[in-house]
Amino acid sequence: MAKVNFKRIASSNEIDNIPITDGNFIVTGDGKAYIDYIDERKGLGGTPDFEMDENSTNPVENKVIKAYIDDQIKQLKQTSDTLSYNLITNGPAIKTGRKVDGKDEWVVRKSAATIKDDNKRINIGLPENAKQIDFDVQIAAINSSDVIVKPGYYKSATDFFMVHGYSNGDVQVQIGSGVQWLNSDMKYFITVYYVLNEV
Repeated sequence: MAKVNFKRIASSNEIDNIPITDGNFIVTGDGKAYIDYIDERKGLGGTPDFEMDENSTNPVENKVIKAYIDDQIKQLKQTSDTLSYNLITNGPAIKTGRKVDGKDEWVVRKSAATIKDDNKRINIGLPENAKQIDFDVQIAAINSSDVIVKPGYYKSATDFFMVHGYSNGDVQVQIGSGVQWLNSDMKYFITVYYVLNEV
């Protein structure tokens, strides 16, 4: 049986300064107690830990838990602030705050007037080294009753709203000649997400 070596230190923050020696019994000025058993240091009576440890079964000091939660809230707020952006239709592209494959994601939003029997390819004006990763197109009434038609709408050979995207950011919009929901005050809105490739 190992001889008991009583030690006293001012603070548990100094515990790592004492080498683990079988038989050490250590009391700290902040009310904690430890014992060295063979080659392990154990807290006595479930002594609260002074740091978060996924392997410990001891309780954790309240101030440590509070600091941890405060840090998590701070990180969540920073993430939320980063993902907040003010996208302006027909304005410049802006960063979304997200990363895609380690690259900054950008977004731009354009609008165009709708006409029946329309089939045109719209140049969004992305940089030459841009790679489109996603896009969304909506059509909506501006001054009359609310109407939103998603791309892929197809009722007949003349009543449809089809959209195709290209890797350079261009969007092909096709609107049939027989659409009944199309008014002169409608526009469609194209939102393109992209990353920049290295040049």
